[in-house]
Amino acid sequence: MPNPISAFERLRADYFRYYDTPFRVRLDPVMAERRNLLDREGKQWREPWLEVIRNYSLTGLGTPTALANAGASTDLIDLAKCGLLEHPDVFTHQADALGSALSGRNVVVSAGTGSGKTEAFLLPVLSALVDESRQWSGTSPSGSNWWEGDDGAFEAQRRDETGRLPAIRALIMYPMNALVEDQLVRLRRSLDSTKARAWLDSNRQGHRFFFGRYTGRTPVSGD
Repeated sequence: MPNPISAFERLRADYFRYYDTPFRVRLDPVMAERRNLLDREGKQWREPWLEVIRNYSLTGLGTPTALANAGASTDLIDLAKCGLLEHPDVFTHQADALGSALSGRNVVVSAGTGSGKTEAFLLPVLSALVDESRQWSGTSPSGSNWWEGDDGAFEAQRRDETGRLPAIRALIMYPMNALVEDQLVRLRRSLDSTKARAWLDSNRQGHRFFFGRYTGRTPVSGD
């Protein structure tokens, strides 16, 4: 299995092999001069950057106990296991972030790639949603898939919803559209998975936690 350095060297060689095939010239000195001009740092390639990913500490208590110690309700723990938290334990900074948020403190989580920052800020959001939705009455009937019809006539998915106030509960901001797309997948897995829908059916009268995506590509009035 190639390591990052050998993979880089192979890619660089393949890249210049492409130059030398369809753009080959008869004079070898010209070929060599072209290679000399292009095959250098900052021209057609850059030296690879390697990031060392540290092993972040787990609580050692298991997910249910760690979240409970942080102040999470049983409902939050059960919903989090439906898609947001799929591992048997959580990182220490995730539990600390939840505990701090539930105590009313502002939280800043600074950690590297693969450290579970998404879970660190989604857990407090889910906690607030779970607590509020416990008071919801009525129901939220599942809407029809109007986009599958032949006429394509729009139908509001939530027109028959009752028992809850319409409002935006949380706003999550990302610096790039690519992160928005990635996190949208995480939200779907956390709030719209088969397990999550079953939990909401059993514990929240069929109500759903809705979320939307707003980027520079989102149509607005006048488009």
